[in-house]
Amino acid sequence: MNSRAIALAALMLVSTVTVPVTAADGSSDIVEYGTDGQPSFLVTYDDGEFASLQAWAESAPGYSIVENATADNTAVVSGPRYEVVAPTLLQNPLVALGGGTIAPMPLQSRSYVQSVDPNYRHALPEPVGALASESDYEAPRSDWLVDGGFNTDGIAFDGDANQSTIGAVATDLNADQVAADGSGVRVAVLDTGANVVNGTDDPLYGQRIVGARNFVTDQPAVASNDYANVSDGNGHGSWVLSSMAANATNNTYDGIALGADYLVGKTLADDGSGSTADIVDGIYWAEAQDADLLSMSLGSAVYDESLADALRHFVAGNGTAAFIAVGNSRMTRPAQIASPSDVPEPGIVSVAATNATNASQAGPAYFSQTGSDNGYSDLSSGTTRGAGPDIAGPGMRVTVPVFSADGYRRNETLSGTSMSTPIVAAVGTLSLDARPDLENDTDAFVSAVTNTTRPIPLAGTTEVGAGMVDAAKLVADNTSGTSQTDARTEPAQRRDQANRSLGLDWRFQALRRIQVGI
Repeated sequence: MNSRAIALAALMLVSTVTVPVTAADGSSDIVEYGTDGQPSFLVTYDDGEFASLQAWAESAPGYSIVENATADNTAVVSGPRYEVVAPTLLQNPLVALGGGTIAPMPLQSRSYVQSVDPNYRHALPEPVGALASESDYEAPRSDWLVDGGFNTDGIAFDGDANQSTIGAVATDLNADQVAADGSGVRVAVLDTGANVVNGTDDPLYGQRIVGARNFVTDQPAVASNDYANVSDGNGHGSWVLSSMAANATNNTYDGIALGADYLVGKTLADDGSGSTADIVDGIYWAEAQDADLLSMSLGSAVYDESLADALRHFVAGNGTAAFIAVGNSRMTRPAQIASPSDVPEPGIVSVAATNATNASQAGPAYFSQTGSDNGYSDLSSGTTRGAGPDIAGPGMRVTVPVFSADGYRRNETLSGTSMSTPIVAAVGTLSLDARPDLENDTDAFVSAVTNTTRPIPLAGTTEVGAGMVDAAKLVADNTSGTSQTDARTEPAQRRDQANRSLGLDWRFQALRRIQVGI
């Protein structure tokens, strides 16, 4: 057998090995919520079988049911992994192969259990404080063979990001050219909460917050007039809400969708992190409250099947679409948009960031994560392969009015895909107002959003998807014009080549190395 055949056989032999996700600094990105130092799991059980699960937890030392208030027939179980999930060949060869010590039948294998999934830690995209200059830029780290090149021509850095008000952003996106204001549309913001100083007639939001709930502390839902339970000690969720909903009575600081109704789900704690269970609860709650759209500026490096299932349920049910940030770690996570923006479902719209200007002059933000996803380093077993941004919006140094947790009003300037996400969602909200036939027609809505964009010539499709969202074109269903693919400059095309190289399955990369004799 020749060396190439041996190498190919070796590739096939090890193709089932799980590859851990590790940050650029060597620290693990896989973080699970739990109690007393133990991980926790989302356990979905058959109808009427909670008593069986409870009996198992009571009989198994070290295990407990932390919560049974998630989606129907799903509980959060905390305890050692050993009796929950069947050991793999790598974790315990003797047990996995049927020899050595006989392990008890794990919870995962019991007849009344449908599925067991990790309860991961998700968080806000890593905050972008002081913006980097071009001299600080580092190309995505990889030892892959790369076509094209990681040039910086057209990428937006500190010097390309002038401070811009939300009113100026609305102008850049032609939102000021449409009569629709989002009336009749209900949007759920799942984030760190929101600071509302007057639930009856708030200075920024009026009476347009129609429901709120804190999933972090499991407080009951609030229908009106008292929103202290979703107080935002972080400030992130307040910014997100204001970019869409703040009525500052002037064009400079008014949000983009002033007529819509809003649901505030506090699914992330004030430190910016939250569990899969809490976020899943928030999604199901939003659907039960008849939300049309979700705005979710959160994620992690690990594909989360429970979160993906909840999002699929939302868009298949009462919801129309979910707008989700791609993440801010472009320089440290090559070719890997964050989860759940990478869920392969038409109703999941992944949002990238540019500097705040019109499409013809905009550049992709240097921090905004890119495609194409390789489908294995996020532990998705290929599910996310090929995923990348769907669309882009301004997300660098955008200023909106907010209230602090102690009731002081100020103008807050932030940068990140967390900012572009609600801005793009707000434009989508305008379109549902103007075109109510798109409500609950997920495929038609997403097609309309992505087919009516304006191209960003300085950006690649792996960086901004279909291009910059445009309110006037979307409301008019105007699909004319040059595509993002055709509009790209030569440097943008080369970055697309490089990003797609990083997105190849690792086995293809290995075969390429064999072909070139490395």
